[in-house]
Amino acid sequence: MKKILVLATMSLLAVACGRDDKNPFTNAKEALQDKELQGKNFESECMNVPAEAVKTGVANGVEHAVETTKKEGIIEGLKEGAKAATVNSVKTQRVAFRFEGSNITRTTVRFANANCDGEAYRLTEQGTFNISKNQATNDGGRPMDISYKSVSVTPASEEGAATLNNISLCGKADWKKDGKQDVTAQAQDKKINCSKDTVPRENKNVYRIFDGKVLVLGTETLENGNPAPASLSGVKYTAR
Repeated sequence: MKKILVLATMSLLAVACGRDDKNPFTNAKEALQDKELQGKNFESECMNVPAEAVKTGVANGVEHAVETTKKEGIIEGLKEGAKAATVNSVKTQRVAFRFEGSNITRTTVRFANANCDGEAYRLTEQGTFNISKNQATNDGGRPMDISYKSVSVTPASEEGAATLNNISLCGKADWKKDGKQDVTAQAQDKKINCSKDTVPRENKNVYRIFDGKVLVLGTETLENGNPAPASLSGVKYTAR
């Protein structure tokens, strides 16, 4: 039952998207390119978060330990450092893609626990995409150019808000449960701990749909550059 609830939450997150391209003609044109992409939430299985997210939690725990040690001594410093590292770290995530017309929404939901349980916060990237009918890879991948234009972050729990405040995500310390904030401007600054990738950005990729319900993208994400990946990856996003 818990897994079903988590998947249902993911679907609702992906559906609740805005539109960067409101032009009915370009939306209709892109929708006809591949009808199997349209109007579905393609969701990943539970996976580990990128290494940099884990490092951020540990680094902030160490920093908190040093500050506490200066004020209250080494024993309290070690206690508070361990606590902060635990609070600040996220362990697993699920990723969902949704395509509507020429609009794309990528939702990354991060969890505090190892089995994608205990949602902490979510990152929502929105933009536009276009695809080509020409085969791009030996395993049947087709070109997909994605232009991510905005990103927002939403804490999903009090613990998630505390995590974001403790690490000052995107330079902010006023995160609150369900308090969605647009962080597009902050995500452009690589010096700030914010989104993994800068936004806006161009993503050259390839994709393929299997059996009308399984989306597979390229072997690696190439941001703001060429060429597109040479083959498909093993990561599957299943339509829910």
